[in-house]
Amino acid sequence: MTPELIKSISSLIWPIIALIALLKIWPYIVKLTSEATEVRIKIGDYELSSSKQTSEVFIKPILNEINEAVANLSKQQRAEFVKIHNQIYVQGRDFKLPDTFERDSEYHYTLRALRTVNFIRPFGGGRWRPGLQIEIKNFGRLAAKLKLSEMEE
Repeated sequence: MTPELIKSISSLIWPIIALIALLKIWPYIVKLTSEATEVRIKIGDYELSSSKQTSEVFIKPILNEINEAVANLSKQQRAEFVKIHNQIYVQGRDFKLPDTFERDSEYHYTLRALRTVNFIRPFGGGRWRPGLQIEIKNFGRLAAKLKLSEMEE
């Protein structure tokens, strides 16, 4: 056998050996991950670590609630939330209701829908009024971190 032939055979054999080794240890990898006692979730810059039981009891319902909230909003309501979010967190400017704001208008109902799903509220609480600043609640910030691209569609 020539050195070139040996080199060619060895370059073909190592992936086969690695694949066989992986197939042999695969059941152990599956067992290890299915019996994991800790779950780590990374959302943007934040990393959350918790037990599997804590995740099932606390985190999963929150994620389900965010999914449900976004699904229940109309396209126009999602677009308004994205607009508010981008002005506050991307542009770094306060979002205030226009001086022409009227209660019981379509815009008022959009704001009420976003408030109902706990995404926004009038700054400090209370009623919607012309010139009033809007704040995004923590639940809305989390929803934006997880679902903003979906809401922009």
